[in-house]
Amino acid sequence: MGLSKSRFTKGMQCHKALWLFTHRKDLAEPVDAATQKRFDDGTALGRAALDLYPDGVEVTEKFYQYDESLATTQQVLSDDPPAIFEGAFIADGVFVRPDILVRVGDGEYDLYEVKSGTKAKDYHVWDVGIQTYVLEKAGLSIRRSYLMHVDNQYVYAGGDYVADELLTATDLTQEVREFIPKIPGLVAAMIAMLAGE
Repeated sequence: MGLSKSRFTKGMQCHKALWLFTHRKDLAEPVDAATQKRFDDGTALGRAALDLYPDGVEVTEKFYQYDESLATTQQVLSDDPPAIFEGAFIADGVFVRPDILVRVGDGEYDLYEVKSGTKAKDYHVWDVGIQTYVLEKAGLSIRRSYLMHVDNQYVYAGGDYVADELLTATDLTQEVREFIPKIPGLVAAMIAMLAGE
């Protein structure tokens, strides 16, 4: 059984939580209104982030359309756009869909993971790290790895959000590079646990 980015980060928190999330979703508490609002706000923020790269191309397949999204991503990559949103990549049994990949050179990209908080936290390194790992295993060269988040100095003046004022990015490249060597062992342990080995 493979992993997704969300399963990997859940497994980093607790193997039991990962097992339950994978095998017994029926035991999960229903999503309450506050949690749903947080999800919706995160989605809206992610949409706003796309405005920073107006010439980018979005891979629009649903999260469960693995093969289709992988094929579309390969086509988009061959067209060499300045940015790719929600591209699909798989390596070592881990499937990821990075929020934003920005082309910064010939075959080289910067990765941006968008979150609705106002600062980077330790666990964001797991999230950005697993994506960087998979992207590089899938053949991309990642120059820098960022967490994009709300700038806590932004003052909303009404109307539409101004994405380049609302959002800022924290460079997690060094932390990610230090984390990456641990990933193969972590992935192997999680996959074995989920398979009951």
